[in-house]
Amino acid sequence: MADISDNDLQKLLTGSLDDKDYEAVISALDSEKGSRAISRQMDIVFNRLETEDIDGLNSISRDRVLRRIKARIRRAAWLRRFAYAASLAVMFAVGWVCTSDFSPFRLHLSDEYNEIVVHKGERPVHVLFQDGTHVIVNSGSTLRYPLCFANNQRRVDLNGEAYFNVKPNTSAPFIVNLGHSEIKVTGTAFNARSFDGDSLTVVTLDDGSLSLCCRDKEFHLKPSQKVVYNNFTNEGDVSATGISASRSSLWKDNIIAFDRTPMREVLSTINRIYDVEFDIRDNDVFSHSFTFTSALVPLDSLLDDISAISFVRFIHNGESIEVYTSR
Repeated sequence: MADISDNDLQKLLTGSLDDKDYEAVISALDSEKGSRAISRQMDIVFNRLETEDIDGLNSISRDRVLRRIKARIRRAAWLRRFAYAASLAVMFAVGWVCTSDFSPFRLHLSDEYNEIVVHKGERPVHVLFQDGTHVIVNSGSTLRYPLCFANNQRRVDLNGEAYFNVKPNTSAPFIVNLGHSEIKVTGTAFNARSFDGDSLTVVTLDDGSLSLCCRDKEFHLKPSQKVVYNNFTNEGDVSATGISASRSSLWKDNIIAFDRTPMREVLSTINRIYDVEFDIRDNDVFSHSFTFTSALVPLDSLLDDISAISFVRFIHNGESIEVYTSR
C-alpha cells in the first residue's frame, strides 16, 4: 500500500476492512513511510478540528476534546501519532490510540513504557498495537505497555477493565499482568476486570482459550466461560456464563449491563462511568442486587430507572449523590 487514506483508517478502526486490506494497512502502519503519511494526515485533521464544525459536536464539546488531545500530546512526544488517531476518533465518536514504534518486535523486552489512562467519566479508548492486537480500555482504567514487544512474548499491565482481541502468535504469548494474577493467551478475545483495591478479578472468554495464573493456582477457560477469583482469599471458580461472554463487555458498545449485580458494585461501576461520588445514607441499599440493561443515558435517567425497579432512592447534594432506601 503506497499510502494510507482517511478512508483506510476509518475502515480499520470500525473493523470493516477485509483480511487482505487489513494486512496491507497494518503493514503500512508498521513502516517509516506509513508513519510519515500518518503524520502528514494528522496535521490536516488537526486543522479541521480547529477551523471546521464536525457533525455531532457542538463548539463546547469540540473545544473540550481538542484541549484533552493537545494536553496528552504535550505529555510525551510519542503521542504525535496518537494525536492523529485521537483526532479521527472525534469524528468517529470514539477514542483511539495507535502504538508508535516502527518495529513491533525486538529481541529483548523494551525497558521504556507508554501508559494509557482513561479517567473516570471518560469514554472507553481503543488501542491498536502494531502486531494487530486491539484493546478497548474502559473508564477508570490504566493500560501500561512497552514501546516494543519482545520477540518471545507480548506483555502489558492492566489496572481496571479492558477488552482484548489478541492477534494470534503462538511464538509470542500475550500476557496481561493484573497485579494479583496474570492472563496468558496466544490469540483470543476476552474481557478482564481487576481494579486495585477490589476483592475480585473477573475474566470472561469470548473466543479461543485462556489461562489465568493466580499465585499457586491456574484456571483454564473455554469460550463462554468466566472465572471469578478472590484476590484476598486466593479462591476462584470457573463457570459457564449460560450466554455469550460478550454480555460482560457490553460496556464497549456504550451499554450498561448488570446481572444479579450487588448494589455496591453497581454504584462503583456508575462512579467510574459518570465520575460521580455517592454518599451512602442507609446501608440497607447494599442488600439489593440488580439485573438490567441500559443504553448510556444521562446519569439522572439511569438513577431514575434504578429507583423505578427498587426501593433505592437518590438525592443530589452538591458534588455528591445521597443514596438511601424508601422503606
